[in-house]
Amino acid sequence: MRPPTGIGAVLSALTLLSVGTGATPTPPHSRFGRGGDVIRGVNLGGLFVLEPWITPSLFKQWDSNNPYVVDEWTYCGALGKDECHRRLTAHWGAWVTEADIRELASYGLNHVRIPIGYWAFTVKDDEPYVQGQVPFLERVLGWVGKYGLNAVIDLHGVPGSQNGFDNSGHRGDVGWQWAQENIDRSLAAVDAIAGIAQKHRDVVDAIELVNEPANWGLSMDGVLDYYKTAYTRFRRIAPSTIMVIHDAFLSPAQWPMFNVAGWENVILDTHNYHVFVKDRLLMSRRQHLEATCQDAVHVRDFNTQLWTITGEWSLAVTDCARWLNGFGRGARWDGSMDWEMHGPAVPGATCAGQNSMSSWDQPTRIFFRQFAEAQMDAYEAGSGWFFWNFKTEDADDWNYMKLAKAGLVPSPPTDRVYSRYSLVPDRWNIKPSARPQAPPPGPVESAAPIRGVSLGGLFVLEPWITPSLFEPWAAQPESPVVDEWSYCVALGKLECGARLARHWGDWVQETDVATLAGLGINTLRIPIGYWALAPDASEPYVQGQIPYLEQVLVWAGHYGMRVVLDLHGAPGSQNGFDNSGRRGDISWSKRASDLPRTLDALAMLAQIANRHRAVVAIQAVNEPANWGVPKATVVQFYQQAYDRVKTIAPQVAVVFHDAFLPAAEWADLVPQNMTDTILDTHIYHVFDDNTLALTAEAHASKACADGQQIAQFNQQTRTICGEFSLATTDCARWLNGFQRGARWDGTHLRTTPIAPGLSCDGKESIGAWTQGKRAALRRFAMAQLEAYERGTGWIFWNFKTESADAWNYIKLAQAGIIPNPPVGRSFGVCPR
Repeated sequence: MRPPTGIGAVLSALTLLSVGTGATPTPPHSRFGRGGDVIRGVNLGGLFVLEPWITPSLFKQWDSNNPYVVDEWTYCGALGKDECHRRLTAHWGAWVTEADIRELASYGLNHVRIPIGYWAFTVKDDEPYVQGQVPFLERVLGWVGKYGLNAVIDLHGVPGSQNGFDNSGHRGDVGWQWAQENIDRSLAAVDAIAGIAQKHRDVVDAIELVNEPANWGLSMDGVLDYYKTAYTRFRRIAPSTIMVIHDAFLSPAQWPMFNVAGWENVILDTHNYHVFVKDRLLMSRRQHLEATCQDAVHVRDFNTQLWTITGEWSLAVTDCARWLNGFGRGARWDGSMDWEMHGPAVPGATCAGQNSMSSWDQPTRIFFRQFAEAQMDAYEAGSGWFFWNFKTEDADDWNYMKLAKAGLVPSPPTDRVYSRYSLVPDRWNIKPSARPQAPPPGPVESAAPIRGVSLGGLFVLEPWITPSLFEPWAAQPESPVVDEWSYCVALGKLECGARLARHWGDWVQETDVATLAGLGINTLRIPIGYWALAPDASEPYVQGQIPYLEQVLVWAGHYGMRVVLDLHGAPGSQNGFDNSGRRGDISWSKRASDLPRTLDALAMLAQIANRHRAVVAIQAVNEPANWGVPKATVVQFYQQAYDRVKTIAPQVAVVFHDAFLPAAEWADLVPQNMTDTILDTHIYHVFDDNTLALTAEAHASKACADGQQIAQFNQQTRTICGEFSLATTDCARWLNGFQRGARWDGTHLRTTPIAPGLSCDGKESIGAWTQGKRAALRRFAMAQLEAYERGTGWIFWNFKTESADAWNYIKLAQAGIIPNPPVGRSFGVCPR
């Protein structure tokens, strides 16, 4: 159960990035017994640890006359050991039956989590608890194995109570760490559970060391010490059993403390309820769904460090289940429990019918099915989930079996109607490449120049690169959807997150990286927006990019490639282009928070760089526009960015764009005290009338002249052409912005084309190009590659596109228009 304190507002993805180099998940094929890569399970709560709200019939005799009886400790204290043992023996034999396990298996589940208290293994004379649970536990394990499931045994209560909740066995003080004896007895219980796990090792694949230790009542150093000691002890008894540790209700920003160096086969367990904190309790139904999809970010990101499961969740959106907050206590929802609002959650709120399926109307039933699927999707972004609970006596929104029978949770769990995320495991798991690990890439200053491509359109949408994403608005006059900001505004975070998760998983594949390596590419430049790294909940952007980014970095490492991480969009927009995330005004640096947030985003990239040796450089910001951002501001920011990145990741170079300034002013951007820098200039031939009007030979000549400027400045500071293409027209659909035409044919903000009679027909399709056109473009490619290698190298924009072939490196190289290998120094097109 989640306590009446917790996270509150949904935390952003950036809080998960400060992860250490500790435990590493085992390859997915050896994960979770019969469950494979994803745990889909339920808790057998209320069996060996009593909770009044799960089985109120056991406590009803004290409903009005003895508030002292509130948990298993006081239950046995009131009855005496003989009567308590008699009643609980009957309960242990009846609450979970073989028929229950058979039914759970029929729903397509693969796991059960079995809570049990320490007193089943060690009881002192002055404690009221009774024993006898172990034979019933082993009987359940026999059924679990019989029906093809696996089990996690969960030490749900420890001496002194780890959280003060009734689910620890003893409601009240958090006294677990008050005496070393309590810790020792907890470890003894873990030893006993490990012995059972080893005996039933074909069924029990994990042990949870303690359920829900409360960080507000415990020393976290003490909790970690307990985890470390238990890890060593029980591994001697059950060496192949996975260890599960609870997050102690800490925020995701603090989860890295659990990533302990040297650990293997460890799961982090987090519990996610929507009823115990004000922020969640007051949500609308749509907000519950949106918050759930954002929760996916946390488990998905940390799952790359430790397997991360959501070990408890339910469909409850009110705390109206009788005694849910404790025996004799009311609910926040209707104000019958004293809490921070001192009244109902919303005016007129009532608990009548909230937990009874027979009272739910059709819209409520549809919502619960959507809520179930959303949570399953979200938690499978990590390593899976356990629903709380398999059944209850009264609270239907906590009763998986009843919900499954009514079709309010999918059976099997993969049979989803409203699913927003993919069920394909590759969407979520960073998997090793099929190719053996290549040697680490050389530094930027190694003998081979940078020969790279940008992975544009992956984490920053541009309508012209992936027009299919924007096609729904193509026919709408003056569409408000023109960039990633407005894309997410139009769809809402729920749908935007779903569509972009599919896109992130599809746009760059390992086969793309392998193909590029085979074409002689040695560097990938990966554009990403600030919103993936330093988000603001008030903005429409969604998060979840980081696992996909790290997957690409893994592939890059396997194929021996360098990577430049490029901060492509900054808060407020640094250039007003759609490639900054938001088309329109140039507002970057005008708000006090803009530059600090940009620096925070760079700090996150630096932390990622520390985890991936393929990363050799970080670009401070892409294309800050000197006409909208003063040069002095850019220079000041570059100095701060250099210091921030180098403090965290001293091994990477820092890349500065030239802010579209002429070469005579480049030196102003790179102070001499910054020694590990690269200047990036972007050279296109399609965004002004003069270059558009050039002949084929003049395009090649201009490239050679640009190379001379690069070569000259490269003597002072390493200089690359960080973006260029083979386009000699701006005819790519929406290249100048969504629904905007081209200068070439006069459809973009003008009445006449560049020259009379010009048309864009066929300009962007290799299939329509004549042999003469192909030969001219090959010479243009050779000129650019040769020219830019007079500096430190080049990065082509883009690795691929949906339709604009002059911007599609893979297609151009496979057609022989770009030479393979692209060794520009050998072409001899440009005069020396």
